[in-house]
Amino acid sequence: MRGDDSGATRAFAATFSDFYRFPNIDAAVVEVERKGRLLLNPFSRRKSDLTRTRFYSFFADIGAVLDIDEFPAPKAFIVRGEIDRGDENAVRKTLCDQYPGYKFILFDMRSYGLIVKV
Repeated sequence: MRGDDSGATRAFAATFSDFYRFPNIDAAVVEVERKGRLLLNPFSRRKSDLTRTRFYSFFADIGAVLDIDEFPAPKAFIVRGEIDRGDENAVRKTLCDQYPGYKFILFDMRSYGLIVKV
């Protein structure tokens, strides 16, 4: 995605994320396992408009759309217990221990950005 070998920066999505605070952000392109994915904002008021664009179709045609509304429950995972929440690996290990059977991938939305008007 970035054109170099740096890989994705690790971070977490959480309640009151930028998507929640900025519902005018319709989607973001994120790197997941070294591949670009279109992450839809579940709080966007223009989701139906976005899904009719060529931009959306580009990602949908290759199965690269992440839509939380399509994920089976649970849609949120809560870290319980006394752990260092600033330690990403400790948080991910705790999530894996508390929710066996799920794969947790850490990502950020601050590395690169773009705005697409639909």
